[in-house]
Parts: sequence; structure tokens; C-alpha cells
Amino acid sequence: WYRPRGTSWFVARPAYGVRIRVLPVGYRKVVIGPLPYYYYYGTYYVKNNNEYEVVEAPMGAEIDSLPDGYNITTVNGSDYYELDDVYYMPTETEEGEEILVVVDNPTY
Repeated sequence: WYRPRGTSWFVARPAYGVRIRVLPVGYRKVVIGPLPYYYYYGTYYVKNNNEYEVVEAPMGAEIDSLPDGYNITTVNGSDYYELDDVYYMPTETEEGEEILVVVDNPTY
């Protein structure tokens, strides 16, 4: 989704509850428990009938990167990444790759 800002355009993520028929090119499937989610550019979707609905980020979801616009917050010496009120904790996989995991807001 693109929206104008002055004389330029910026990417705006869709609001919760918005439904689309086709996932964006480049989406990534993220499985949490028995439920598959689909992630693209800071937005999570679930399949609902023949459409994909924008939902809140599922706790424990693992992604490899965030789009521009995130903030870094340090709590008790640990850095967390925040994008649209969703917090991610950086960690490493068993293979040594850095990933980001959705966690509860660490500032509460």
C-alpha cells in the first residue's frame, strides 16, 4: 500500500481486519503451532476462506528482517526492535543465523 506524503510516497501497512485475495509477491510463510501465517513487510496475514486477513503479529513468530521504520529500544541491557507497536527480540538460530522473534512489550 502506498500513500502520499507531501510530494513523495511512502509504504503504509494495512490495518487489522483488511482482507486481500492475493498475497504480496515475496511473502514468507510462518507457522506458529498448527496455524500458518503469512508475513510481508511488517504485516501478518491468515487465510480466511478464499482471502487473506491482516492480523496481529503472533507471539513467537520468527522473521529474518524488518522493513525500514523500526525503532531500537534497550531494556535492561538488551536491544529490542519495535515496528508498529510489535516488539522483536534478536536471537540466533542453531545454525548461527540472526533472526527476530515476536515478543511481549518489554517496557511493561
